[in-house]
Amino acid sequence: MSLVNKELFDLANTLSLDETIKKYICIDEDEYQGRFNVALTSKGNIYVWGDNKYNQCCLGANAEEYIRDPIKINMKDKCKKKEKVINVVAGKRHCIVLTNHSNLYSWGHNIFGQCGLGFSSNIVEKPTMIRTIRLNKNEKIKRVCSGKFYSLALTNLGTLFLWGSNKYRYCAINFKKTCLKPTKIVFGNDKIIRDIAVTKYNNSVALTSKGKVYCW
Repeated sequence: MSLVNKELFDLANTLSLDETIKKYICIDEDEYQGRFNVALTSKGNIYVWGDNKYNQCCLGANAEEYIRDPIKINMKDKCKKKEKVINVVAGKRHCIVLTNHSNLYSWGHNIFGQCGLGFSSNIVEKPTMIRTIRLNKNEKIKRVCSGKFYSLALTNLGTLFLWGSNKYRYCAINFKKTCLKPTKIVFGNDKIIRDIAVTKYNNSVALTSKGKVYCW
């Protein structure tokens, strides 16, 4: 049994009987030169461990660079009452969570603005709400994805937002090297996006309401 699987197994055994691992992400060292792990439980708890050079484990600027055992991230101080994490995504060195109130919180490496907070910085120390997305009335975030140094969000009305590094047109625009805050993207007349995804090679994919698929 590998070390990372043993840690995940040990974490599962420490949970209460009515709590299970819902999602597990491993940013593998062979792919991104630093193994970082995130686990989301059925109760909306987030556990992190592994590489922490850029505060991926959310422990602050002076924490150790490697966290051996899973630690629980305290979201209660950041979230509203009865707000629960329903999804988590991770890039090379940053994390974003989506809650049942349609809020996004991010932390970690932010040199390219991949945390979507409207500014760049070496790290974001604590889970911070992304308040820079401009939504219409009755519009809510329903899906979030993350590439190596960029992120995407999709709303229930089919609006797509991208932010972070635009080095290889990750953000699907021509005139910026970085997008520090979520930027709305429209593909011609196909204004309604149904689903989004990011491949392991940092290609993004969007499916429109007309059945067309866009890749960049």
